[in-house]
Amino acid sequence: MHCALRCGAKTRLGHPCKSPAIHGKERCRMHGGKSTGRPSTPSSIFRKGYLIERREWRKQLKDMKTMLLELNKIQLKRN
Repeated sequence: MHCALRCGAKTRLGHPCKSPAIHGKERCRMHGGKSTGRPSTPSSIFRKGYLIERREWRKQLKDMKTMLLELNKIQLKRN
């Protein structure tokens, strides 16, 4: 472990990180050597599509509410 390559990322103080780099990488686990993000599984892809669809529905509902409020204002002005 003490012979392993060091991370080399700069700390908040400006000094190089002293943690060992992950095997085959240049950075330690704290500075991005271990993972690049969540893997895309069928369930996560479905969930993402569902969330996008739900967001679109909410936007349409909001637009409809504003249209109804505007129509109500117009009707009140006529009466």
